[in-house]
Amino acid sequence: MKYDITKKYIRHGNARPGHKLTGPIFGVAHDTGNPGSTAHGNRNYFDSQQPSASAQVFIDDKYILEIIPLEEKAYHVIYDVKTDNRRYGHNANDAAIGVELCYGGGIDFNEAYKRYVWYFAYLCDRYGWDPEKDITGHSKLDPDRKTDPENALNQNGVSFRQFINDVKREMDAKGIASATDDNLLEKGDAGSDVKKLQEDLMTVGEKLPRFGADGDYGTETVEAVKAFQSRYNLTVDGVAGPETTDKLKQILKKGDEIMKPTGVLNGTFGDYLKNAADRGIIEQSTVQEYEDGEMTQSNAIALVALIESATPGTEVAEVHQPAWEKAQEEGVFNGERPNEPITRVETATVLKRTGAFE
Repeated sequence: MKYDITKKYIRHGNARPGHKLTGPIFGVAHDTGNPGSTAHGNRNYFDSQQPSASAQVFIDDKYILEIIPLEEKAYHVIYDVKTDNRRYGHNANDAAIGVELCYGGGIDFNEAYKRYVWYFAYLCDRYGWDPEKDITGHSKLDPDRKTDPENALNQNGVSFRQFINDVKREMDAKGIASATDDNLLEKGDAGSDVKKLQEDLMTVGEKLPRFGADGDYGTETVEAVKAFQSRYNLTVDGVAGPETTDKLKQILKKGDEIMKPTGVLNGTFGDYLKNAADRGIIEQSTVQEYEDGEMTQSNAIALVALIESATPGTEVAEVHQPAWEKAQEEGVFNGERPNEPITRVETATVLKRTGAFE
């Protein structure tokens, strides 16, 4: 192997409960947050103090040190976060290997980083992981509280995206095929794909007031992606993966059809807007604005985004009021959620209540 792996396990206790790990399914990149502390120094701390926290591996400029067997659990991500469950179906402590990067003080960062990259490539090779999908950062799982490993990486001119790319290059150098997911964009990425994402987000009404479409996937872009995900009941993690980008494309596709005389929408776009007004989502004046030719296409696209994500109102349009009242009198409906769609089984129940099956 390119680097030696030293195994010096700590004793059983709070830091090493000895419970079996599921998988491992993925890896979590950390830094120690304690500049100057070495791999062996951290190992000795966890062995003697036995805090209810730990990681399987510590890496500095001289050692790749496994302090807990890779098939055993370590406590390196708080259980309260849910991002790990959404992404991988498990808590990180139960199914992931935690790897800590030692940095600062007298530690040679370049030597430590090379070992860090190599070790993650080794894990991907050993467990069949895809570095794009199966390596995540502590900050990705717990963004409100944690900044590692970017804390150490960024101080030394390395982004998380560069780290993943370096792992892939290390795998390629070893002759290992590296699968990639070109549809996934996240914090730390940069370039034309990020700029296109930012432009599309602004087109559908999300806000990037400070930096706009600058091609840098920073905190502002993360928040815009989260807002979009929340609006459409998607997984809210700030990562523009396939689920998010597919929904964005769907909204933009409808926007491209807006100005056609007829389209994929409910008849004409005017009919689509009238339906939304009848459901209490938009005002009738908005329909009139479109019919008068005063609505720009960019505003119409943002309007589609609003309509597609909106919860229908409870006000019943005047044209439907008599029938709605009669339906309540006959016990067909209970008067709640007047503008929401119903399923086929609910339709069958409605027909039964009206006596259509008798």
